[in-house]
Amino acid sequence: MTRPILFYDDGCRFCRASAQAIYRLDRRSKLALLRFSDPRFETCVAHLPEDQRLIQSHVAFPDGSVLSGGDAMLHALGVIPVIGVVFRLALKLGATRVVAGAVYRFVAKHRWRVARFTPDVPGPLVEP
Repeated sequence: MTRPILFYDDGCRFCRASAQAIYRLDRRSKLALLRFSDPRFETCVAHLPEDQRLIQSHVAFPDGSVLSGGDAMLHALGVIPVIGVVFRLALKLGATRVVAGAVYRFVAKHRWRVARFTPDVPGPLVEP
């Protein structure tokens, strides 16, 4: 693995659409994007409790570390030009992680309702 991998739930319409949006905006190809159904997923998140693996997105790094939930989304959005600059600045101010975690938990809890407002697209596959 040479770059971080964003793992997303390929069974979730909202998650696929979100991954597709990140793919389109990641012009520098800083992230690989793989589905939970990819065999590499279990290897990368094996150290996480089983009940936490499939309920949130994860970003796995080449050094073996993993970010989950709001922290994973902050990293994913942070690689996007312009948005990334704003996010990195907000992270330095400290409150962003708390807000991102709260927003992520809300959206994750209600993603099936939110999904009806997102396009039903296939999730992207970008190899690491």
